[in-house]
Amino acid sequence: MVYRYNYDVYDRIWVPHGFNQWTQLSSTLNLDIFQNDYKLPEVVMSTAATPINASAPFQFYWDPDNVNEKFYIYMHFNEVKILAENETRTFNIFMNGKLFYGPLTPGYLTTNTIYAKSALTGATRYLFSLAKTGTSTLPPIINAMEIYKVIDFPQSETEQDDGML
Repeated sequence: MVYRYNYDVYDRIWVPHGFNQWTQLSSTLNLDIFQNDYKLPEVVMSTAATPINASAPFQFYWDPDNVNEKFYIYMHFNEVKILAENETRTFNIFMNGKLFYGPLTPGYLTTNTIYAKSALTGATRYLFSLAKTGTSTLPPIINAMEIYKVIDFPQSETEQDDGML
C-alpha cells in the first residue's frame, strides 16, 4: 500500500498534522457532536491540538509562492473535554499580529467554525496565533483547519457552443 485516504461526504481528505510545539487532546467518550453546515467527521472533531507550553500561543503559518495568491481559511473548534467549574478556555485568533477573531470559547460537543469572509492576499507569510485571554485558565485548542487557494482560470473552461442544440 502506498496511500490510504479517508474521504468524508464532501470528498474532503483529513490528514493528521503534527508539530513539535503541539500536543493532542482527545475525548474518550462516544461523542454526538452538534454539527454546523460544514459537517465535519466526528473522528476529526473529537481530537484537538493545543500548545505543549500551556501559557504559549498556538501558532501555525504558511508562506505563499507569491504575494498575489489568494486564500480562504476555515478553522474548526470543539471543546473535547468537560471543563471543571474552575476551568475556562477562551482565546483570541490573530493573523500577522492583528485580531482576526475573538474572543472564542469553544462549546462542548458543538462545532464552531471561524473563517475568512474575504480572500487573504498580499502577505509573504500568514502567521496565525491562538492566544488565551487573561481570564482563561486553559490554553487554546483547534480541531481542524482547511486552507483553500483561489485559482483563477484565464479563459472559460468550456467552449461557448457547448450544451447548445
